[in-house]
Formats: sequence, structure tokens, C-alpha cells
Amino acid sequence: MRPAKREVKAPEKREEISRACPAARSFSGRMGEEKKRYACPCCGCRTFPVKAEEAAAFICPVCFWENDLFLSGEDEQSDENHGLTLREARENYRKIGACCPEMLPHVRPPEPAEAAPGEKTETGKGKNG
Repeated sequence: MRPAKREVKAPEKREEISRACPAARSFSGRMGEEKKRYACPCCGCRTFPVKAEEAAAFICPVCFWENDLFLSGEDEQSDENHGLTLREARENYRKIGACCPEMLPHVRPPEPAEAAPGEKTETGKGKNG
């Protein structure tokens, strides 16, 4: 006879995941709750689920910059971004709407709640729309 499986209730499972993965904390609230979002260091859109200092290997869906926790300044080359500096990526985003030309097929316009201050969203037909 098999031992009975312990049934895990959804709220309990959510708490377990939140303890194990800090990035999951922003997604573990109740449905309909507004989640705090943090700015991408490249495009400034609020797409990060945690502060940039804690968002290991998170890729911004708006500019496709992969967060690099080991950068000491905006002129240091990023291993996660194929040697691109944050300053270069920001300039590319201002010009073309992605951190580099190769990432253009992967980016999307910011959603209204994500837009950086002064950034136009898809409905506003900004640089990504």
C-alpha cells in the first residue's frame, strides 16, 4: 500500500516558491493585485519583477537587455550582452528600440504600466509602436 500523498494547497505552495526564489515573490500575490515592478537599467521600462541588483539573468522584454549583476559601471563590457556596454545599449534603445540590432526581432513595445517616464506605449505610437 502506498503512503497517501500530501496535498499542497495553492497558498502554501505559493509561499514555498516565494521563499525559494526571490524573483517569484512579485508574481505570488492574489489575482488582480498590482505588482511592484522595477526599471530596466537599459530602457527604463518597469519590466523587472525585482530590483535590478537582485534580477540575475532577467531579460527585459522591451529592449532585450539581459541584466548583468557584475557590471561596475555603464562603460564596462557586459559578458551577458556579448561585450556591449550599458551606455551603448541605452543609445541603441534610443535609436532603434532594442539594446542591439540583433535583438530587434525579440523586443516588444512597453505595456502602459511598464512605460518609462516620458516613454510612449504601443497605443501612443512611440518608438516601438
